[in-house]
Amino acid sequence: MCFIERGWPYEASSFGRVRSIARVVKRRIPAGLVGKPGSSRTRTIPEKILNGRPRSDGYRFVALSLGNKRWDVGINVLVCLAFRGSATQGKPHALHWNGNRSDNRLDNLRWGSRQENYQDQVRHGRGFAGEGNPNAKINWQLARAIRRYHRRAEGILRLHNYVLLSVHTSDGMMTKFGITRDIFNDVVKNRSWKE
Repeated sequence: MCFIERGWPYEASSFGRVRSIARVVKRRIPAGLVGKPGSSRTRTIPEKILNGRPRSDGYRFVALSLGNKRWDVGINVLVCLAFRGSATQGKPHALHWNGNRSDNRLDNLRWGSRQENYQDQVRHGRGFAGEGNPNAKINWQLARAIRRYHRRAEGILRLHNYVLLSVHTSDGMMTKFGITRDIFNDVVKNRSWKE
């Protein structure tokens, strides 16, 4: 077990569990309750392992409180914070090596950037690149056909040296494939659907 942050009454384990440390809490008595208003009561909070709750996206989180404030924090973030220190500049996300969002063991977690998180998603087959993107207008087969068609058209341009042909050729290709000029240019210049 390792303290999450100095002053916080919580510890995290390398197995991905979070524990609340036994402590005595002082609370002021608000006006209208039994007791002298303005005085305080003490309450002993026992040590216990917190049950993480899953969010709709699959990450598990726990509710932490300090004073009168409460935070819902991902267990992956707490384990990284306890054992790997604070997140560094440019790497603010607690990433899972194996892609299982509920596996919060220390050896499965690391700090990383948004780009690294996306690369992990692609590696685990959950990325939204290419045909996996629900908004994709084309697929790999069509991207390759556009490049082949464009290479042949470029050959004709070099042969004839006729500038207007390039406009007609690309317009014809876009009409043939039913895509916009932006999609066409991104595919041809290898900015999207990269091979």
